[in-house]
Parts: sequence; structure tokens; C-alpha cells
Amino acid sequence: MRILDRYITRQFIMPFLTCLFIFYFLFIIGDILGHIDDFSEKQVSFTTLFQYYAAWIPIILVWTCPMAVVLSTLLVLGILNKNNEITGMKASGISLFRIVFPFLFSALILSFIVL
Repeated sequence: MRILDRYITRQFIMPFLTCLFIFYFLFIIGDILGHIDDFSEKQVSFTTLFQYYAAWIPIILVWTCPMAVVLSTLLVLGILNKNNEITGMKASGISLFRIVFPFLFSALILSFIVL
């Protein structure tokens, strides 16, 4: 793996994890608000709710991972463009496919993990 690939992949990881975390909690908040009357009617404890949503983690991650990949890719490309790093890469003769390759490779690996 080239230095540029490692740099772009490292730039991708933190926004991806942040987006995944935010989407996960938005999903939980939406689900809690949708079922609040059921939870209050049956007087469900917080530990039971925590166990319930902990059991939903794999399913929620499967649903939110594609959105997190797309959003974090757009964020990283925007940051790279704002700092004129893409212009520098293009000026040094790096092809567009080579610039985007770390994103494609990361998305492929994440697809296999989600699968």
C-alpha cells in the first residue's frame, strides 16, 4: 500500500466511525420515540432497553453502514479539495482512479464485513 493510500484511508476512518456512531444513535432515538407508548405502558426498565438495543447493533450497522460510507467519502473528498490536496495529487500526475482507489478498497472491505 502506498503512502498516499494509507493517508487517504486514515483520513477516511475517523469520519466513517463518527457517521456510523451518529446514524446508530439517530436510529435508536427514532425507534424509542416510535415505541415510547409501548415501553411506558409495559414499564420497561432501562437495562432491558439497553439489552434490547445492544441486540439490535448488528442489524442497525448493516442498515447504516452504506450511508456512513457515502457520507464520510464525501466529507473526506471535500476536505481534501478544500486543502487543495486533490489539485496537488493531480498536478503530480496521479490519476483520478488512483485517488479514489482507497475509498473503493475501504468500501469493499466494509461490504465483506457487513456481509
